[in-house]
Amino acid sequence: MYILSQIDACNGYYCDGFRPNSYKKPTLWTENWDGWYTTWGGRLPHRPAEDLAFAVARFFQRGGSFQNYYMFFGGTNFGRTSGGPKYITSYDYDAPLDEYGLLRQPKWGHLKDLHAAIKLCEPALVAVDSPQYITLGPKQEMNKFQAHVYGTNVHGEGQTLTSLEKKSRCSAFLANIDEHDSATVTFFGHVYTLPPWSVSILPDCRETAFNTAKVGAQTSIKTTEFSLPFSTNVSVPSQDKVSLISGTWVTVKEPIGAWGEDNFTVRGILEHLNVTKDCSDYLWYMTRCNDFKFGIYVSDDDISYWEDNSVEPALSIDSMRDLVRIFINGLYAGVVSHCLHIILDMLHRKHIDTCYVVRHVQLVRLSFFGVSAAGWSVAVGRRWRAAHFLEVFNVALVFPPPLLLLLNSGFLAEGGGEVDMLVKRGFFLLNDLSFGSEGSKVGHWVKVEQPIQLKQGYNDLVLLSETVGLQNYGAFYEKDGAGFKGQIKLTGFVNGDIDLSDSLWTYQVGLRGEFLQIYSLVENETAGWTDLTLDAIPSAFSWYKAYFKAPVGVDPVVLDLGSMGKGQAWVNGHHIGRYWTRVAPKDGCQKTCDYRGPYNSEKYHVPRSWLQTSDNLLVLFEETGGNPLEISIKSHSTKVVCAQVSESHFPPLRAWSHPDFVNGKVLVSEMIAEMHLQCDDGHKISSIQFASYGTPKGSCQKFSKGNCHSPNSLSVVSQACEGRNSCSVGISNAVFGDDPCHGTVKTLAVEARCVPSPSIGFSAMK
Repeated sequence: MYILSQIDACNGYYCDGFRPNSYKKPTLWTENWDGWYTTWGGRLPHRPAEDLAFAVARFFQRGGSFQNYYMFFGGTNFGRTSGGPKYITSYDYDAPLDEYGLLRQPKWGHLKDLHAAIKLCEPALVAVDSPQYITLGPKQEMNKFQAHVYGTNVHGEGQTLTSLEKKSRCSAFLANIDEHDSATVTFFGHVYTLPPWSVSILPDCRETAFNTAKVGAQTSIKTTEFSLPFSTNVSVPSQDKVSLISGTWVTVKEPIGAWGEDNFTVRGILEHLNVTKDCSDYLWYMTRCNDFKFGIYVSDDDISYWEDNSVEPALSIDSMRDLVRIFINGLYAGVVSHCLHIILDMLHRKHIDTCYVVRHVQLVRLSFFGVSAAGWSVAVGRRWRAAHFLEVFNVALVFPPPLLLLLNSGFLAEGGGEVDMLVKRGFFLLNDLSFGSEGSKVGHWVKVEQPIQLKQGYNDLVLLSETVGLQNYGAFYEKDGAGFKGQIKLTGFVNGDIDLSDSLWTYQVGLRGEFLQIYSLVENETAGWTDLTLDAIPSAFSWYKAYFKAPVGVDPVVLDLGSMGKGQAWVNGHHIGRYWTRVAPKDGCQKTCDYRGPYNSEKYHVPRSWLQTSDNLLVLFEETGGNPLEISIKSHSTKVVCAQVSESHFPPLRAWSHPDFVNGKVLVSEMIAEMHLQCDDGHKISSIQFASYGTPKGSCQKFSKGNCHSPNSLSVVSQACEGRNSCSVGISNAVFGDDPCHGTVKTLAVEARCVPSPSIGFSAMK
């Protein structure tokens, strides 16, 4: 039920059709989603600049009063502030400013031009309460070609440019909402071409200042350059002959289970967040097996039953989120994650950390629903049921040899020879697969079925429940919780299942290293570190420490943790956040967002304000086992800028006279289209890699000359741009000295390189 005294608003990708619950209220768009969250192991959502500009222009075209980008700058979820569950530490969000505060081009530049064009319409927009709607096609209903005209005494029928010129204020928005075809329309006696899914803005109801589908802004290609790897006190193979930073790596183990005096024991399963109060991601659940009724007791009959019937006991949990690690008698038995059920933690290091760690594992590469998913893998265990599995195509073995796969007659595999034969004896886990972000949903709970190895007599069970970001929105999300729900039991016993739900459980909140704050500048000295040796790599549940120098310059700093698994990182006592090295699928699209390239969550932002010139403390907690010797420090900056602007592009927005200074009328001077290039602050254009005025082909970093090319292209652009932070080049025959192809619309395509200015040295930005 609406409360009429409050102003309702719209959140979404498109809000041009939204209307408040009273005509007396302004039309507000409080969250315009220019991207979306990224999840661990998910694709990187991307919203094109053209679509975002179209949505904004349509909103104001149809009477919108206010819109706000979510996000314009997302930044980083430092510490444990990332939501989810399973949102990554970066909150980049594909926003106009990237995670590091640098311009994301062309999105930033295209939106800048859009708002400049809308600003030119301001006198007309505020002159009336609502626009005059004019159809530009033969159909009066569901028409795809629309005009909305703002101004005093403006009427659609019978209007001409002559009559409009007598009006003090008139601005128009022309829209083509067809998704596929361009349109040629007549508006007040003039002909306009509207690209599909676009809006043209006419500040004076005559000249087009901007079209949402015509991008003249540059494209910026950013890189994270290798600086220097962290040093170690052990011999490491040369990494492209790069000098190592002086210093040492040291390590200390994190104990499994209870470590402090504040642990407590109760009967039954407690909800995770009620115990931890969200002061840590980690909560230990331990059964000490101190009575026959509730303990985990294995008899000789059980062992005989398993051997005679090829049965393996298993741990069963009705529901779990976000992740649980399982230990039996002090030994690591496996991990189950609500979002994965697939193996991709350590494939590039040949270290298997599966979601279902069993004695008999077969890894495969596969495709889901006919879409290639190279790089994704699943584990195959002999207790998994056919109901949890899916047809798999294009199967290739990753790690031979095959071991104990179950027969599934409904399984379809394409392959040849040995691979085909082996795969047809198995089936593959489907249960609760999750690929990327489809928005946050309450209830990411999954059932756990983990094969375990038990000994004769009493056995100890330790469960480490982990949160990976709390639920951040959704209906009744405050009730969602974390940890376990329902029964926890052991299956596969000769006398039936053993229900552990009412056993005595000992609880321990957090990690010993967290409690002692061994990541801090002071307390880290008391942690009992020992020198890291090669034979100790990889090692799960370990803390690592090293010191490093900050990169020179002012570019944003990146910590590359691609050699690690899952854990958390601190720099000079500041919590960088969770890390989890997962590689997204290289193919396929989100349901709502396009996918723009391979992505992995390896690089983590370290603000320069947290750094000093040298002796910066890095502390990591690693859960699964990685190689800290390969960690490196890098810098993030724009290295390549490209642009492609034709004679048909509109003059720059600065060519328009501001209405405040020309008797309330908007006028445009006779100016040509321009290309504008700019490097990051503190950088300059070092060279022009490509320039062609004529009919160039291709796209950024793939430009080539067409049949028409001005020989002066490179010299003109080089003279205008090299050595400068930014430059502008006019798009005309006069600028390039000749007309390389008469009667053809010419385009200028340029690729330039950016380098740090020589005057820029180290800056810790304290």
